[in-house]
Amino acid sequence: MKRRSSLLVTLLLSLSLFNVIPSVMAQEKEGTSTEQPKEEPTEDDFDYTIDLEPFLPGDGTPDSIFIEDPDAGGPPNPLSWRVELRNQLEFLSNVDQLQTSQGDGVNRAILSGALRYTFPTNTQILVRPQFFFFKYFSVKDRDQIVGSFSLNLSQWFFNRLNVYVGWLPILLSSVCSQKSVSRFDHDFLGGLTFYHLFSREDLLFTGYQADYLLAEVAESRNLGHTLLAGYRREITPDLFLFADVRGQFRGFKSFVDEMRFGLGATLQWHVFRPWFIIETRADFTQVVNITTPEKNVSLFTLGFNLVGGVQSK
Repeated sequence: MKRRSSLLVTLLLSLSLFNVIPSVMAQEKEGTSTEQPKEEPTEDDFDYTIDLEPFLPGDGTPDSIFIEDPDAGGPPNPLSWRVELRNQLEFLSNVDQLQTSQGDGVNRAILSGALRYTFPTNTQILVRPQFFFFKYFSVKDRDQIVGSFSLNLSQWFFNRLNVYVGWLPILLSSVCSQKSVSRFDHDFLGGLTFYHLFSREDLLFTGYQADYLLAEVAESRNLGHTLLAGYRREITPDLFLFADVRGQFRGFKSFVDEMRFGLGATLQWHVFRPWFIIETRADFTQVVNITTPEKNVSLFTLGFNLVGGVQSK
């Protein structure tokens, strides 16, 4: 299958995924068919219904790993950890990302952990295991379990520019009544993200990432390029508004076979920082598939998330 769902956008995503907190924030303030499947699902029938794009945005994005305390005094702890449980209730306008596909509701339970070490040179190592369970309300034989373990190395320059490389092994298993399908893929990535803090309340971030998905299913292997720009507004010390736009270009047999253009907005309320967060997010993605016109679709996602977690001080 040549598709990968993009819930941003959301591990944005959607949205999600794999983030570090820039030291600038610590120093300055700190996204099936209408008929039921008639055949048993095959390996190609399943692809990621989670955004596993491992961008490394920091506190400027809605899916930052660590929840920093802006009032904490003294230098940050070089070793940080966090364990988080997220329940994500969403409506997807198009489950299989085909013109004939139906929409459905889905409940996503996500258990993740993160361990980060920061060296005196502002070099960071991030280890992040994640486990996802997807339960669809109406569409049959699309429930999934996804496990991933990411290892990222990043370097900060001038407290504004973050350059990183990473490796993401992904284990995907279907949970269906007809046939169990399992895959083990690897995603290799590299990129950079730039942050500009206009004021205490306003942060702009932009980035580029290249990644190669070495999938077990040969048709899913691809080279991707992603451009991202986003804005964070601190409405109150515990209420944040995020907006982002993204362009993604993927090549399966040629340099570019599929393009995705997306935009999203998130409202996030830190009810009890850093233990409990409530957020809602809306995403729109336009898919342009050069080789397969029936995959040219518009995707809309609306979700409500409850996030609970514990972390180091």
